[in-house]
Amino acid sequence: MDCGRIAAFFPCKANGGNGDICMKNFSPAAVFALPLILSLNPAIAQGTDDEAPPISAALWQGTDIANRSTAVWAGGAYAVNNDLTTHGFMLRADAEYNEYSYFTNDLGKVNGKEWQGDVMLGYQLVYTTFSAGLYLGVDFRDDHLSPRDLSNSVRGNEVGFKVDADFETETELPYYFGADGYYSTAFYSYLARGRVGVKVIEELDANFKQIFVGAEGYALGNEESDAQRAGGFLKFELSNLLVRTASITLSGGYQFVNGNDNGTGTTSTSTAGGEGGYGMIEFKYLFRP
Repeated sequence: MDCGRIAAFFPCKANGGNGDICMKNFSPAAVFALPLILSLNPAIAQGTDDEAPPISAALWQGTDIANRSTAVWAGGAYAVNNDLTTHGFMLRADAEYNEYSYFTNDLGKVNGKEWQGDVMLGYQLVYTTFSAGLYLGVDFRDDHLSPRDLSNSVRGNEVGFKVDADFETETELPYYFGADGYYSTAFYSYLARGRVGVKVIEELDANFKQIFVGAEGYALGNEESDAQRAGGFLKFELSNLLVRTASITLSGGYQFVNGNDNGTGTTSTSTAGGEGGYGMIEFKYLFRP
């Protein structure tokens, strides 16, 4: 089964929990740990096989780095009917850890750490040319600030209602369109993103296929701050490398942050970081029963 036939329930979080990491405390090895572990699992799906059982579950992992921010996340989804390639109900969960920093006149540099997790139930539609999904569930967010900034309302923990939606075209098409986003009542967090691209290579070799390039733009934030991004992406599929079937997305560009610098030495309290460049990588894996 081709990866492109899988429903578009894999939104790249890209600071969906929105966060920054102190770079000296972040190890790039975290990005590659999961692929190496999964390479040892013989149950991972491989190629197209008419005799093989349908793909029933998926796992994703990624890292997003911006000015004064880094976020790492992992998530998974399971088809209740054991087939991700057909209409049906989905169980989904995500977890994310972020570290970020900003500056104030009174406190100087403030370091933040954020944990986010959600559990959702949804329904996906799968057609010949596209897939779409809608999910509802519970979202938990916990933000710790050091030193404690009482003027920042995004601190402590909150539990809220979350709605998530996504849309993605089939990878066998010569063009690509994807849209995804969510809204959570926990700190009124949100993300909305769109991607438009074209296929530049159908199959480079037996392992490197379905290569798309294009442009992306999105907005993210919470009750304290808002950020916007504009950039480009590269999306492709890998076979028989580390894992039997994998989809990889690379993206990067420039991030704009509302109230980034008011001219007095303070910056936006954005958990997405400060204004400047950003980069993201995400791995997605498919599994059979």
